[in-house]
Amino acid sequence: MTIVNSKDLFDKQSGESDLTKIVYSMIARSDNGIVTLAPGIAWRILDELNFEGQRKVKKARFEARLNAIRSGTWDAQMSTILIAVLPNGAMVLIDGQHRLYAIYTHDAPVPTGIKLVNARDDEHLKRLYALCDMKDSSRTESELLSASGLAEIIGIKFKTAEVLLKAVAIIENRMEPELRGSGKEPLRQFDFRSEKAAYWEREAREFDEVLAIADAPLRAKLRRAGTMAVALYTLKHSREKALRFWKGMAENDGLRKHDPRSRLLTDLLTRSIAHGSTRQSVQQPAVAWNAFFEGRDLKIIKCIEGSDIVIQGTPMRKGGAK
Repeated sequence: MTIVNSKDLFDKQSGESDLTKIVYSMIARSDNGIVTLAPGIAWRILDELNFEGQRKVKKARFEARLNAIRSGTWDAQMSTILIAVLPNGAMVLIDGQHRLYAIYTHDAPVPTGIKLVNARDDEHLKRLYALCDMKDSSRTESELLSASGLAEIIGIKFKTAEVLLKAVAIIENRMEPELRGSGKEPLRQFDFRSEKAAYWEREAREFDEVLAIADAPLRAKLRRAGTMAVALYTLKHSREKALRFWKGMAENDGLRKHDPRSRLLTDLLTRSIAHGSTRQSVQQPAVAWNAFFEGRDLKIIKCIEGSDIVIQGTPMRKGGAK
């Protein structure tokens, strides 16, 4: 099946085609947005308008929709095909792939809804794809992240972007990694976190460079959300010193035993967060950073349950606003 590159569509002088005219014609003749969709048109939408990066068809979901059509339980109003329209007239399918496959396989016209939404540009198109089906629990966060293009937009590795979304939620929660509870729902929502991630774009790239320097075992530990949250926060508010701290630790080139960077490196590699409070993932780098910021040696990293999160050189410094 041909996958249309949405960016190429947008870059063309005109994205209109005979198929886009057919879609407009069907909607114009629809009954409150419900059209009778022929199998051939369903296939053409899949073949010609599918979103680049569309997730693979899942057999169980496809079969469920096909069974609904054949058993008479199909509800046209609840089975809407969502198509984005770019400024040049191009159309891109952003939701409804499994429904279209079911209609095509049924091999007879099926009533279904078709809705058009405007996409401002290619980036907005990706966001629409990522967010249009948030209620569908079968779409994983990795699939949403891939569709959003966030890693490419910021210029970081995909794995770093995955952790960034979690780290941003911790920062928004005043450095507390516990994201459950009333009033914290946005912190668990992809669209909220992806929007907030843009504010940390430069720091995310700098931390991605730190990860590239670190060896594999350390890199895995640095990819904890709590650690990245502290890294982003220090890079934002005390950039020069933070670069020396994080890059110096990753390089580990002759660090003294009681250098806070050396202590953090050792602690990251030996401490099991799974056996303690998840809060330690924030406390651990914060304690080492505070010693480094103040020019102190550090013999041991103590993570005290219930103690305030303090990050010197930032708005969360001791006595500062939180």
